[in-house]
Amino acid sequence: MTIDLTNKKAMESYFADYFDTVLFPVLAEMYLREGDIKRAKKVCELGLNYHHNHTGAFFILASVEIANENLVKAEKLLKSIVLTPQPHYQGAIMLANIQMELGRSPNTIGASWKRVLKINPAHPGAVHFFRPEIKTELKRKVDHSNEIQFSSRRRKSVRIRPRNFQESEMEPLTISPRLATFTLVAVLKNQGLLHQALEVLDTLEQKGEDAVHIEHERKTIQNSIESGDIQ
Repeated sequence: MTIDLTNKKAMESYFADYFDTVLFPVLAEMYLREGDIKRAKKVCELGLNYHHNHTGAFFILASVEIANENLVKAEKLLKSIVLTPQPHYQGAIMLANIQMELGRSPNTIGASWKRVLKINPAHPGAVHFFRPEIKTELKRKVDHSNEIQFSSRRRKSVRIRPRNFQESEMEPLTISPRLATFTLVAVLKNQGLLHQALEVLDTLEQKGEDAVHIEHERKTIQNSIESGDIQ
């Protein structure tokens, strides 16, 4: 039986007949790209009943939790991915970024970035983290986390249009400043939503986040856009 893995209707029909298919993350990712996180989560939960350790499903569920602003739950899911024998590059990157957002200890975050470096020794985010001044600043933030406050001025929300977005199909998602994180940038880059990732970086800049990290991400994304690496 031949299945068009790019055809959502075909995948929905196939999944309805075969809940035990190993291809279930393909359909779940389609829903995720469209912003239908409820269906994405449901498909993953059904598929995991048959394939209990499917790392692709856990990664999608982590993305769902990020969309729901449940970073602690996302962290737990990603830990289950990176601790498996088979390395999961995007999962490792996302875990490190989430732990930075959650203000985990420098040792914990460092261990996560080291996993990334084992896969890609040149990963800019990981290399950047291990610069002495960055580790010092992170430790200061952890030690004085109760004293750190974000500006209370109103900030413009970021509107994100999913890949292959059609105006007649759905409204664009609204991302609050609270959800605008480097983790979200990584998710958008992974899905090919490069222009939207740039919008999130603009919001991060307004929040006063790491300017060096923001500028590096901008250059990386702009290079990808110029090279045609966008869908």
